[in-house]
Amino acid sequence: MKTFSLAIRAFAVGLLVLSATLGTRADQPDLTKRIYQTPIAEAPTYAKRALVIGINNYENVPKLAACSNDAQNFAKFLKTKLGFASVTIMTDEPGTAEPLKPTGAHIKRQVNLLLDNIVQGQTQLVLFYSGHGVRTQSAQDGDADWLVPQDADPKDIAGTCVNYTQFKSRLDTKQPARALLVMDACRNILEGKAAVGSSGFGGKFEAMGPQIAELLSCQPTQTSLEGDPRDFSESVFTHYLLRGLSGDPDAAAPGTNLVTFDSLKLYVQGQVSQYAETRIHASQLPDGRSTLGSMVLAKHNPNSPLPPDFQPTTPPTNPLVKPTTPTPVKQPEPAPYTPPAPTRATVTRGTYSYTALNGWSLDTGGAMGTDIILRAPIERNFTANISVIVRHGAAGYKPSSLTGQYNQMMSMAVPNWRLTSTKDVTVGGKPGIRFIGEYWMPQMQVNAHVEETFVFNGDLSYDMTFTGLATNYKTYQPSYEAFLSSFQFGGSEN
Repeated sequence: MKTFSLAIRAFAVGLLVLSATLGTRADQPDLTKRIYQTPIAEAPTYAKRALVIGINNYENVPKLAACSNDAQNFAKFLKTKLGFASVTIMTDEPGTAEPLKPTGAHIKRQVNLLLDNIVQGQTQLVLFYSGHGVRTQSAQDGDADWLVPQDADPKDIAGTCVNYTQFKSRLDTKQPARALLVMDACRNILEGKAAVGSSGFGGKFEAMGPQIAELLSCQPTQTSLEGDPRDFSESVFTHYLLRGLSGDPDAAAPGTNLVTFDSLKLYVQGQVSQYAETRIHASQLPDGRSTLGSMVLAKHNPNSPLPPDFQPTTPPTNPLVKPTTPTPVKQPEPAPYTPPAPTRATVTRGTYSYTALNGWSLDTGGAMGTDIILRAPIERNFTANISVIVRHGAAGYKPSSLTGQYNQMMSMAVPNWRLTSTKDVTVGGKPGIRFIGEYWMPQMQVNAHVEETFVFNGDLSYDMTFTGLATNYKTYQPSYEAFLSSFQFGGSEN
């Protein structure tokens, strides 16, 4: 069956990219699949094994700051929260035993031990890696992902790095009962030091067997960001990964108290992208792959405290004064606004063109699958934006077929999603559909306003999204209308 994969985003605070698939694909989890696994914490202790690696002090590539700390925190979590007795920790911290220092030879030895001790259908395995990662696409090093040891030579990746692609292939043949692979890697960080592939670590999807799940800290070519030290000590990805695995109710699958791989992925994607945009003004979107996305990883326990999280600044409270419910304050309507007049410049992007808008910056870096992102001036630590994602495989589909799946996916992806209206539109002479809605952004304590327009042209789909704050989106929304009015199809389909 021919399928068409359509990216749906909530752009309010970082680009929250989801996948809404029309049809069935073997490489994507079925969200309706029966949840049947028990949480990792309830698996027998004797069956659980973990290898945890964190590297800060690289010898021949840029050093990192939070990786060793992330590894220590994750290893502690495995022991105290998930019941792991067998956890091998490799870091470059002072005092680390020589066989556990994260050199190439030592990591390869520990990886082999991990694989050799798998009992088919019984072993519950976790691999956590925090450090540099790189993908090669060359005759010399092959098409593969590599973990970068402390002593790696960027001029000899195949000889000094650890072949992660090969590890996954060997793991697949071992058929463990369950395996969770967590890669908190900077992805393609050796840029300029070696002729590596531009797609970055993890850029090539490889199907894995049942009960093997992989969570990646960011998209290919992105950097895995460190959190503000005033907020927490881990990397942004590891921080929210630990909160999700600790049973944050926001990470649980809808209608359950169980944290599945699918629900954890959506939770980490939303929290990381939101924090990255609001606190660091950068982009980071984790990725995840699993044959059985309904794999249960954890359970929400209301009596178990979660790791502390970043909270928006609030005035201190007086414990002697009984709290009262604040009176809602009606937000004033923005003053009448005239959008900036379009410039005369026409921007051509392969299969389409549009008229540029004054005052909006253009980002063509391809973050999270976008072709372009147009950004308004920053306001309240947030940038209203317009984005375009182009996808192949749309032939034969109609905009009206998206309504149910769009609302379902957004409801799962963002807090308190509310679809307010849907309307038919015409863009570039082609019929389309626009979804308008809002959702809650807890870290900014405000609603995001989202308008997402889908148009099909031959085999291509065009997903054009506007996101602003619900309190002032009317200031910027006319520019979205001007953008769509100037949008034209043309060029080659490549």
